[in-house]
Amino acid sequence: MEEVKEHPYVLECEAAKPLIVDTFKFMYDLDFLNPQADELTTPPLAMPRLPHEVIFAIGGWSGGTSKGCIETYDTRADRWVTINAEDPAGPRAYHGTAVLGVDGVEYFNTCRVFDAVKKKWNEIAPMHCRRCYVSVTELNGNSSLKSL
Repeated sequence: MEEVKEHPYVLECEAAKPLIVDTFKFMYDLDFLNPQADELTTPPLAMPRLPHEVIFAIGGWSGGTSKGCIETYDTRADRWVTINAEDPAGPRAYHGTAVLGVDGVEYFNTCRVFDAVKKKWNEIAPMHCRRCYVSVTELNGNSSLKSL
């Protein structure tokens, strides 16, 4: 954590400073947690993604058109499940997350988020640029999104 705190990217970013403070406070509280004490409040940054055993596959391209389907893969059950909750804004393809893509005609700068509990799509603040054709990967436990 000390290496992260002293990294130039963190030192030059005002938005990162409160996150570092919250993380240090949380780690300090963990070190001195008394089992009889009140419950420790976990900051949002430290909350695990739930369920971590499920992978979402959203949209895509098939048969010459973009698709709006949502499928999940449950690693515990080793099976795919289709979720009936298409995005009312329409289907997207060639995206790495649900925030970018193309409908076959237009590139998007809109950002949409899917609430898996409510099975509902919501629009959030847009990107500055329209984007399409991305790849997503994970390297040493860190997710990366790279525009091509």
